[in-house]
Amino acid sequence: MTEIPEHLLKRSKERRSALGLPGGEGDDGGSGGAAEEAKPAAAPATAAPAPAPAKVEEKPPPPPKPKPAYVQAAEKRRRIPYWAMPVIALLPVWAFVYAQGMKTPEVQDEQLALGAEVYGSCSGCHGPAGEGATGPQLSDGEVLATWPDPVGMMEWIHVGGEAWTGTVGGSDYGDPEREGGAHNVDTHSGPMPAFGALTADELA
Repeated sequence: MTEIPEHLLKRSKERRSALGLPGGEGDDGGSGGAAEEAKPAAAPATAAPAPAPAKVEEKPPPPPKPKPAYVQAAEKRRRIPYWAMPVIALLPVWAFVYAQGMKTPEVQDEQLALGAEVYGSCSGCHGPAGEGATGPQLSDGEVLATWPDPVGMMEWIHVGGEAWTGTVGGSDYGDPEREGGAHNVDTHSGPMPAFGALTADELA
C-alpha cells in the first residue's frame, strides 16, 4: 500500500479548509462543530433601565403685589346704603317736575302775557306762583285782601317801600281792615324795591 506523503495531506487539508469542506484543518470528525451547535444561544443582553429624571424642586409662588393706594381707599370707603339707591334714582324725576313747576304758564291774552313777563322781576321775592318767599304771598286772593283798590297797589309798586314809608303811608301799607291787619314794611326780610320805570299798562 502506497503511503501519501505528509506534505500532500497537509496541503489537501488546507485546501478543503479553504473551501469549507469537512476534513480540513481544525475539523476533527465533526465533533467540534456539533459541540458548538449544542451550546445554548446566549440570551440577548437586556437594556439597562433608563435613569429616573431628576426631581425639579418647585419654587414657591411669589408673594402677591400690594394693592395700589386708591384701591385700598376704595375698599375702605363706606358703601352707599341700599335705601339711598331709589332716592338717587328718583332725583332726575324730581328735577324734571321742579323745572316744570318753575316755568311760567303760557297765556294767550296779551295783557296776561305782559303781566307774566313783568312778574318775572317779582318772582325772586314772591315766588314763581306768588306763593311767597322773602316777600309776602300774593296768590290765593292775598293781593285783593291787601289792596282792595288796585290804584293803591300800583302806587306801592311804583314808589317802593322806602318812598312809601317816608312820603305816603308810613310803615303800614294795604287795607287796614284786612284780616290780621295791614302789612308793615318792618316785618319783611327785605325792602320792597321801586319799579318806577314800569308803564301804566305794565303796572295794571
